[in-house]
Amino acid sequence: MTFVIPFTVRSYELDSLGHLNNAVYFSWLEEATFAWLGECGLPFSEFALRGWYPIVVHAQIDFRAEANSGDRILVTGWADRYGTTSMHLGYRLTREADDRLIAEGKRVWVFVDKQAGKIPVPPEI
Repeated sequence: MTFVIPFTVRSYELDSLGHLNNAVYFSWLEEATFAWLGECGLPFSEFALRGWYPIVVHAQIDFRAEANSGDRILVTGWADRYGTTSMHLGYRLTREADDRLIAEGKRVWVFVDKQAGKIPVPPEI
């Protein structure tokens, strides 16, 4: 299952060259993932109530083109694969106006419980 969450580049997210700052990409991946899970009935607020704490253990982005102020960027994501305690997520960021690939990324979550440590990926995920 894939999800698509749109973002618009805001002026305060730009670096000194006028491009989307590289740190913002990671924030967008996080925000898009939790927006998707919320749409699926698992809002972020529910995670702590259930004792699930997804910890990012790996994050990678390959930048392909710049994003500029006002660009509408579509973050497409998917669950790439599951391990026993981990979830691998894949991402593609494209500019909506011309469908240009802006970046590709990956993130790996490991699920933990505060007392028990690593836990299996919850079946709801």
